[in-house]
Amino acid sequence: MTDYRPVTCGQQDVLQDVATRGVRSEIVYREENGGEHLVNDRVVDVFTRGNGEFTRLQSGREVRLDHLVRVNDTVFDEDARGVARDPQAG
Repeated sequence: MTDYRPVTCGQQDVLQDVATRGVRSEIVYREENGGEHLVNDRVVDVFTRGNGEFTRLQSGREVRLDHLVRVNDTVFDEDARGVARDPQAG
């Protein structure tokens, strides 16, 4: 795991909010190799493991918080090249 870069409290609040409300969210995240993925899923947990913070999605996928690019309208990584909206998301 590369060095973890903490996210802001406001970004953590967004994750906690969507987890508490149980709403499906449009989530864009970056893999270790730099590729970006867009999923429509529910955040079910936000937790710490080792030296990093993670979110667990309903699908079972775990994403490091500093790999998040966007959750709904909240941008987590200003430097990300962006991913087009999923036309099937809704």
